[in-house]
Order: sequence, then C-alpha cells, then structure tokens
Amino acid sequence: MSLFLHYWTLASFATLIITASHWPNMPSWMWSVPCLVWLLLSFYCRRLRWGCGVAAALIVILTSGNLLHHQSNTLFQAGSNVTINAEVDSLFKPSNHGFQGIASVRSINGERLNYLSRPKVYLIAPKNLQLGDQITAQARLKPVIGVLNEVGFDREKHAMSQGVVGIVSINRNHSYFIESQLSFRQILFNRMFQASNSLANQGLLLALSFGERAHIEPSQWQALQQSGLSHLIAISGLHVGIAFSVGWFVGLGLVLLGCKKVYLPVICGGVGALAYTWLAGFAIPTQRAMWMVAVLMALQLTRTHTSYRFTWLLVVCALLFTDPKAAYASSFWLSITAVAIIFLFLSLRLPWRSVLLKALLMQLCLVVVMALLVAWLYNGLSLHALLYNLIFVPWFSFVIIPLLLFTVVFAVFFSTAHSVATKHY
Repeated sequence: MSLFLHYWTLASFATLIITASHWPNMPSWMWSVPCLVWLLLSFYCRRLRWGCGVAAALIVILTSGNLLHHQSNTLFQAGSNVTINAEVDSLFKPSNHGFQGIASVRSINGERLNYLSRPKVYLIAPKNLQLGDQITAQARLKPVIGVLNEVGFDREKHAMSQGVVGIVSINRNHSYFIESQLSFRQILFNRMFQASNSLANQGLLLALSFGERAHIEPSQWQALQQSGLSHLIAISGLHVGIAFSVGWFVGLGLVLLGCKKVYLPVICGGVGALAYTWLAGFAIPTQRAMWMVAVLMALQLTRTHTSYRFTWLLVVCALLFTDPKAAYASSFWLSITAVAIIFLFLSLRLPWRSVLLKALLMQLCLVVVMALLVAWLYNGLSLHALLYNLIFVPWFSFVIIPLLLFTVVFAVFFSTAHSVATKHY
C-alpha cells in the first residue's frame, strides 16, 4: 500500500502540472494556502497523504503562474514606450530588425525591479550584444503573439516555455548606453569564433559547442532539415548525456589508475554534464537534461535502489517541479520519451549477452520511436530521414561530440594559460 501511495503521489503531481497548460485562466495564489495547510496536516494524519501530490502540484502551479503573470503586469503597466535597463542572458543572433536575444529587464523608467519582478523578454537591438551586457535605452514593448494556424510555429507557446513575457524593441532614433561585463563563456565563444573563422563548418562547430546556430549557412541548415538531422545540431539531452558519459569514462580511468574513490566516475560524469550545460548557456532543454542527471546521480550516491518505473516518474516530477512551464515545450516530451525508452529497454531481460548488440538494439528502438514522435509533433518525417538518423546519431554520439568536448576543454585551457601569461608579461 505504501508503494502504491508513492506511485500515486508522483503520478498525480505530474499529471496535474501537465494539465495546467490547458487551464483557461490562472487562479489566485491565495489558493495555495489551503494546499500548504493540507501538506502540513498530512504529516500527522496518514489519510490526508493521498492528496499530497495534488496539493504540492497546485502550490507549484499557482506560484509559477502568478509569478509569470506578475512579471508580465510589471512590464506592461508603464505603457508601450518606456526607458528600460536590461541585462543580456543569451547569445544574440541576427534577425530581420537587427539582432535578437533573451534579456532580463532590471529597471523600467528608472524604477529598479526586485529579482522576482524582473521579466524575461525577447530583446531586439540595433547591434550585436554580448553576454553580460547591460543596455539602457528607450524601447517599445509589445506582447508575444502566437500563430493563427495549427501547423505553423507557435511563438507564444515557445515563449511561454522559456518564461518570456514580451518583446522589447530598442528605439533606433534615440541614443542608448551599453555597459559591457563580458562573461567567461562569451570570452570563450569569441576566441572559438576567431579560431574557426576560416573553417567551412564554423557554424556547425559553434552550434554543437555553444548552442549558437545563427552562424550556420542557409544551405547547410536546409540540408540538415531535409535530412531530419537538425535536432543533432541543437544542444539537448542527448548531448548532455554524452557529456556525462565522457566524464564517467574519465572518472573510471582514474579509478583504474589507482584512485580509490568509488563514486569518482559518477562525480566526473556530473561535472562533465554541468560543464556542457553551462557551455550551452543553460538553455531550457539542457537544464532539463541536467536535472535528470542530478536525480540519477543522487540515487546512485545515496545507494537508493528503485524500479525503473519509479525512477522515471521521479525524473518527470523533478523536471516539472523545477520548470512547471516545461509541458509547453515539445522538447520536454521528446526528453521524457527518450528516457522512458531507455529505462524500458534496461528493464527487459534480453537473451543476448553481447553488450554491443544490446546497445545497437536500444539505439534502433530510440531512433524509430523518436522518429514517430517527431513526425507527430512536427507534421511528418521522411523515410530517408529515419535512415540518416540510424547512421548519424551513433556517429555524433560516439565520435563527433566527444571529440568536440575535448577540443573545447583544450580551448579553455589555452585561453586561461594565455590570459595568465599576458598578465604575467
């Protein structure tokens, strides 16, 4: 009965948060008070524990939804033409109206906003801003508008999954002030950009290492889309999982060389995954993958043994707890489906002893099932795209991305060494 209660708590928690994306409106945060009382009383009354999952989910939904609503009201309450101070949170890319990226608004019309009130926006600027830059300028505000048809790109839904509440366009007819505070990631990106400037595949290199796809040539991007391989260029859970595997094998090598730390492979894997997530700018898909890794690491480090079904539910609940808006993103469904396939495959008792054969079969199942899901989410997938994925997904997993990670590590090392040598000189 206790095991069933645990399953029910996790399942009800996840289900309610997922359905929240279809609610017509968001109730007041005051409704979270009775939910909190229910949770506190459940510590003393066992019969109330059946509703813990629902109560916890309501608290998460109401807190997240009303916070987003508060940030949206904060942004638009001063009108459509304001003076803002915003901090750049992502790499900027060229757009039809200049350059666009994500930024956090720190003040509106000179009024400084507290941390929880700072809205995240799509910032359109006349010049390419760098990570960490703060810009003060007169700007025009407008809401994010979705598409009018069912098969087009739903910009409003995509913005919701990123926590973005509006679009801010810098007024080109007025002066603006930029204070540069370059982050180490931006410095490393600039170094890599300069070092790869003469390479024909520079755009692919930057996309795989930093998640920046703006420098991919249109012909290359079209070829990737037609072949169904564009998902390999967007840093996602697959790439973070590979980074964890690379770190795990490095840790295993250290153990074999004499290091007596049993959990060193797991810790090195976590460090590798976290480093790659940081390199990708903590993009939403990589954050989800990192939380998955964190849950699995916690289970291993605490020697907690659970079934694959329970672990999968735990991972899904952890993702929805940290980001209740994840259900808006198709990448969330792709991620949890991929993890479900892996866990399902690992739970089966197959007659083959060959580890390589099992790995190949699991890869085949992953590609086929994920291709069907992609076809459903994105309205179609060609047969040759399925064949390309069968070939290139293992190639990227075992060759391209590990080599790229080592390349970036060397780039970080030489960048640091160059900075130290320059200061010393």
